[in-house]
Amino acid sequence: LELHTFLDRLEGCLDQLVRADLPGAGMLIEAVGLSEHEPSLATAGWDTTISLVQACVRGIDVVSEFRPFTLCVFLPGCSQDAAMERAAKIQANLNTASQTWQSGACPERLAISISQIESTDSTALFLNRLESALDDAIDAAPNEVVIPDGESSLFQKVSD
Repeated sequence: LELHTFLDRLEGCLDQLVRADLPGAGMLIEAVGLSEHEPSLATAGWDTTISLVQACVRGIDVVSEFRPFTLCVFLPGCSQDAAMERAAKIQANLNTASQTWQSGACPERLAISISQIESTDSTALFLNRLESALDDAIDAAPNEVVIPDGESSLFQKVSD
């Protein structure tokens, strides 16, 4: 989904979820190390990475490229725990695929930040919180995600 369209859609969804007092979560997923490869290999590896992520989300989840080699996934109706389960599935999918990677460069790992929607969130606040946590996720272990917690971030193990 094109980023501008994604942001418009996200704004409408956030408003609806907050008004209905329903849960929602988001993830930023960065393919660490792809940018260091030759562009055609990096692009092929990125396309495969996108496919791996899309295989782990539901039909109502919304996926968009947020910045180079980084996806934003909006998970309407998902709690933070459900988002963490989905992140574990995505990481496991990459681990399995990397053993037989056929197309382009394989990311070293995926850095993942997760945040629950809060009742006071605007689209900008929600995305800023996710992006700030993603900066910390770059330093996380391969089996950890980062969850923003006020002024700090929590590193949470999601898989073995």
